[in-house]
Amino acid sequence: MKIFSHTFGEAGRGRVFRRVVVMLCWTVLLGAVPGRAQEQAAAPGKALLQVSNVGGMCEYGQCHTTLTVYQDGTAGVQEGPLEKPVRERSFEVDQQDFMELIWLIETTDFESIRATKFTGTCPTAYDGAQYIYTFSTNRGKVILDSCENVIDPDSDLFKIIHNIQRKAYSAGGA
Repeated sequence: MKIFSHTFGEAGRGRVFRRVVVMLCWTVLLGAVPGRAQEQAAAPGKALLQVSNVGGMCEYGQCHTTLTVYQDGTAGVQEGPLEKPVRERSFEVDQQDFMELIWLIETTDFESIRATKFTGTCPTAYDGAQYIYTFSTNRGKVILDSCENVIDPDSDLFKIIHNIQRKAYSAGGA
């Protein structure tokens, strides 16, 4: 008896199985379960994702906002100079968003993103923003810079990052 054969097909079931295995590995190895933040030490753990937004002018000088998502499912937003942020806020990432983020970080082909070079003028030259994404993967650290690489906002990875950012800022973040 084939269960869900009408929904997934053989290839779809393989993707679902791989997704579950990757999520379970992260969960077991890193304790990456949102909701456990209260059980963790006060200091955040290792960063899974960091998004720095630099550019434009703010009352304190050049605008700088950083969103960091930690491997324990917590996150933080800082606004202002790195040395002395003017606003900081911590929160817990939605569990579904967090698990999807882990899956997408581990399955994204970062080399194909790096292969598409940004050829325009970096938006910071005309009061716009530059985004620097730092990912911790099981293959090592990956850094993507919107002024060096074309970032597709419609890709699943950047959609989930935008969703996490939107929820962080709409809930009173920086």
